[in-house]
Amino acid sequence: MARATIARSTASLAGVELATQAANSADDMQFQNNGAQLLYVDNGSGSAVNVTIPMCPDKHGRTGQKVVAVPAGEQLFIGPFDAELYNQAGYVHVDFSVSTDILVGVLSLQS
Repeated sequence: MARATIARSTASLAGVELATQAANSADDMQFQNNGAQLLYVDNGSGSAVNVTIPMCPDKHGRTGQKVVAVPAGEQLFIGPFDAELYNQAGYVHVDFSVSTDILVGVLSLQS
């Protein structure tokens, strides 16, 4: 199944309302990245959610993943994401341990 794409909101001096959507742990998710994006996770559930961001192989062939635990009832911004480490065909892949009562969004710091 194709990953669901998270919509981006672009920051501005006039202000911006961050667009959010329900997390999708079944198909997992992705967002376009140029290195100036922050992933927003709003955990409205009663337990922590693990957000896993896989890394691409670097020039030395090393791989890995970044895992961030978002506590129950809390919101976090995660990032920015270096394109060389995280981009997979221009997208950062994001996996959630659960998706019930989880909202996500992406804030772009530049257009």
